[in-house]
Amino acid sequence: MFFIIDKLFLILAFTVAIIIHEFAHGWTAEKLGDPTAREAGRVTFNPIAHIDPIGTIAAPAFLLIINFPILFGWAKPVPINSYNLNNPKKDMVYVSLAGPAANLFTATCAAGLLRLGGILPSEILSLSNNIVITNPFILFLIYLILINLFLGVFNLIPVHPLDGSRILEAFLPRETAWRYKKIAPYGIIIIFMLFYFTALADFILAIVGFIINLYSIH
Repeated sequence: MFFIIDKLFLILAFTVAIIIHEFAHGWTAEKLGDPTAREAGRVTFNPIAHIDPIGTIAAPAFLLIINFPILFGWAKPVPINSYNLNNPKKDMVYVSLAGPAANLFTATCAAGLLRLGGILPSEILSLSNNIVITNPFILFLIYLILINLFLGVFNLIPVHPLDGSRILEAFLPRETAWRYKKIAPYGIIIIFMLFYFTALADFILAIVGFIINLYSIH
């Protein structure tokens, strides 16, 4: 029974994380002059509007089945028309950073709630030692912290379709950026190869652990 509850809270935290992430992209773009996301119905907290069959359903389900240490994925990219932005090149960086920043903010709020409850966020790292958390609210906050931090860092990887690719493009010379965009169709394959053949997951988890420890500083 606990196994089912555990997975439900994990999925709920993941859903909250991707909704906040995508909402932040659309909201920021709108504030900077581009109403495309609003017109497409993407500036919303309705999860149905953000679901991507592969990134939101298939990939997370596969990771749950193989019992991967952390759940991650992505939603449908928010439609952005950079030509509508006040300053297209600079504002695209802000729009791209908005998603990871929103994840970091959410994780920070959840960590603050843990501390109000007398629990140092660094104590959640004890999950790796198979310590069972029975309080459902504490369990949800823990997953909210872990998943938001993981998604925030994960999305900064400079590979399409992740936010890091748009940020990198803004700093590349025009010709180089054009060549870089040509590998976009292979982005998903590249991401899975990076996870499979490199220590990328461990690197991201190390950053997540570092941030969690910062939350616990008195």
